[in-house]
Formats: sequence, structure tokens, C-alpha cells
Amino acid sequence: MDKIAVIYYSLKGETIAPGMKIVNLEKGHTAVAAEFVQKAVGGELIELDTIKTYLKDHMKMIYEAKEELENGIRPELKKYPDIREYHIIFLGFPKMEYSL
Repeated sequence: MDKIAVIYYSLKGETIAPGMKIVNLEKGHTAVAAEFVQKAVGGELIELDTIKTYLKDHMKMIYEAKEELENGIRPELKKYPDIREYHIIFLGFPKMEYSL
């Protein structure tokens, strides 16, 4: 049987909700989606965490992420999962495409 991993990175805290409202999330959108995938296909749920802590202010964080994206910067992870044992891997991460 295939061994499955659902690996994701999700932003918690302040974010923009429909209607451009700022809301505070205990669990990020990508985490919710990853849990949905894991419930549908099974496997191990693995959350990635960065060494760097991002700004709490969502709008400032967007500009910070945009700068990283433009400069090809990828934040270092606290721990790298060993994916060699998995046959199927689902990856989930925030869409980092901004036109500010």
C-alpha cells in the first residue's frame, strides 16, 4: 500500500477575509485545506514551520513576502521532514503572488 504524506505550511493570525476584512485565524486556510485532503485520502499530516517569524500585521507581512519572492528568498525550516518513505506527497502552501 502506498504511504501518503500531506505536507503543508500555513499562516496563522491576522489575514484578509472576504470583503477585505482583517480577521484573526487560530488555524490558517492552508491548514484547513491540508486537513481536508488528509481526511479524504489518509496519510500523515505534516506541518512545516519556519525559523523566521513573520510580522503579525498582515499588510506588512504581504510586503515582506513580496520582497522575499522577488529576491528568490526561501525561509529556512525548523525541521525538514524525511520524505523518502512516502510514495505520494501532497503539498499545501499559501499563494505568494501579489501585485502591490
